[in-house]
Amino acid sequence: MSNYKNNKDQEFIRNISHYNDRERRSDNRRKSEPMAGSSLIPDELTPSIKEFAIEYVENQKRLIKAEQRKANAELRNTESIETFFSIIKNYMEGFTPKNSITESKTRRGPYKQRPLDDNRKIIFKIITKMREKNATYEDIANHLVKEKIPTLSGRGTWHAQTVHRLCRDRSYKVFLST
Repeated sequence: MSNYKNNKDQEFIRNISHYNDRERRSDNRRKSEPMAGSSLIPDELTPSIKEFAIEYVENQKRLIKAEQRKANAELRNTESIETFFSIIKNYMEGFTPKNSITESKTRRGPYKQRPLDDNRKIIFKIITKMREKNATYEDIANHLVKEKIPTLSGRGTWHAQTVHRLCRDRSYKVFLST
């Protein structure tokens, strides 16, 4: 108990507890068992919660193992990339661009025109004459089919695209210049 003063400076005694002594229960009068519904978790849910917790822990263990495998795979990948670049670096140490250009030029010789066979000469003459008359590639192809001149490979038939390809061919241009 403590003494308090009110606004008019009057003292009064106040019981600090919220209960009077006779309202307050003694230890032997308190209920020993909790009332129904007072438990935070009902007893029938306890096994389900335990099962859930066990399953949750197992899933977490699986996730940890999966993450460890992923980390190991990334580590192996990084190591293989490092190995690859070290091999490339060792290979490129003796390599200079000038060496590669001079080597490639020395390997190749000048372009040598192979001699034309008779069938190719006949086809080139027909194409040249018809192109001088402003015939289309389609007209030339139809003429070659009518004359029953075989294609250069001996298979298939003549088409405008085939004639056009021959006109762009280097051997045809050399033939025209002679």
